[in-house]
Amino acid sequence: MARRRETRAGEAIPIRIWGLDARGKPFAQAAETSDITQLGARVSGVRCCLKSGDIIGVQQGKSKARFRVTWAGTAGTSDEGEMGIQCVEPTRFSWDEAGNEGAPSGAAGKPALDRRTQRRFACEGGAEVRPAGSSNPMWATVADISSSGCYLETLSPLPTQTQLEMTLTVEGVAFRARGWVRTTHPAVGMGVEFAGMTDADREQLEQIVGALEARSALTGTPVSEPPGAPAAAVLGARLQTAMSAVKEMEAAVAAAESMLDARLVRDLRHGAGHVRALLALLEQCLKAKEERDPVAIQARREDEEVRFATELAADVGCDVAANDADPATPGIVNLHRAVNELQHRLQKILEPAKDAAAVGERVIATMH
Repeated sequence: MARRRETRAGEAIPIRIWGLDARGKPFAQAAETSDITQLGARVSGVRCCLKSGDIIGVQQGKSKARFRVTWAGTAGTSDEGEMGIQCVEPTRFSWDEAGNEGAPSGAAGKPALDRRTQRRFACEGGAEVRPAGSSNPMWATVADISSSGCYLETLSPLPTQTQLEMTLTVEGVAFRARGWVRTTHPAVGMGVEFAGMTDADREQLEQIVGALEARSALTGTPVSEPPGAPAAAVLGARLQTAMSAVKEMEAAVAAAESMLDARLVRDLRHGAGHVRALLALLEQCLKAKEERDPVAIQARREDEEVRFATELAADVGCDVAANDADPATPGIVNLHRAVNELQHRLQKILEPAKDAAAVGERVIATMH
């Protein structure tokens, strides 16, 4: 049996993990580690479905970094809810510093360094973020905040030193601020330092931080170790980010259209339009029950399904007419069968309407 390269510690340490699970769904939850090495750990209490190779965000104390899942326990076995992780950003994370925050500075060999000048508090909120001078917004989840900055969770963090213009809503209070990206963790998020705001916005920020500090003192909520944001809030931020990414992609394709195959551009535009419509429907589904109409949402979904199917059928028809498809084209027989079945079902729907229209025409004729 191969020997491990590092000595492992058995101490259980609470952590927070987040990211996208094996089904592509966002998650954020508390867990705990055991069997720790310098670059990895065994994690227990995992409620989401992950697989080997997935990249997740991990926070322990003041340390945040990306980790790769090296193995995941199988449901129904003794290791269900457990997984192994290995850090892919070793310069950003230290179990020694993270796990010994209360120890003397020499306990881990070197004093832990922290450039933050203000305590950060776990919070719930969202942010609309624009690089300075850009008109294209992106959306992120506000994970923690202080008087001097915040941490924004997003799948597409911006590079360090990017200047930002932000509109943040935290714990129901909104304010605007300018800032700089100071740290960035790909597919996880970015640390932002506030660089300027109006006196009124500063008052709003101090009100937020003061309320969070008071709540922390009363409830013992850990500082800089926020619990997972509600699933709806996480999904809402992801939907906004995805919508922005689709629009940016469409603009990039339009700029390079002369260099691309016209049929691919057509297919991409139609597909992007369908994705945008579905994202908008999902966003509407997240609204409070008293603000949404399930019947209207279902009707809009059906309208979009028919619109996209009609568009797709027209595209396929053009390709067939241009001899881009023949009997040897993979899947062409299944397509023919599906089209015939669809035609049969549509006739059942439309024939009663035609009969009713014919009766109506005869009635009108007799009146004359």
